[in-house]
Amino acid sequence: MATKTLPDLKSITAILGTVQDILINKVLKQLLEAPLISSIFIVDFAILLFLRPPFLFSLVMLGTLVGLAMYFGQKLALFK
Repeated sequence: MATKTLPDLKSITAILGTVQDILINKVLKQLLEAPLISSIFIVDFAILLFLRPPFLFSLVMLGTLVGLAMYFGQKLALFK
């Protein structure tokens, strides 16, 4: 009966590093392909985070932020 050995730490970190690089490159590529939508997403997030707009306006902006996040999620499809 053969015994199974566990992979060493260097191989695990190498695999995780390459997966992380692939995901980051895919996200950055998608953000650069749609600069207008990306800038709207970033500005919307920054305004909601730092400026605290009025309640009704913030609800509209939060809805826009969720919609843009869903759009990017569909376009990226990271976990097919």
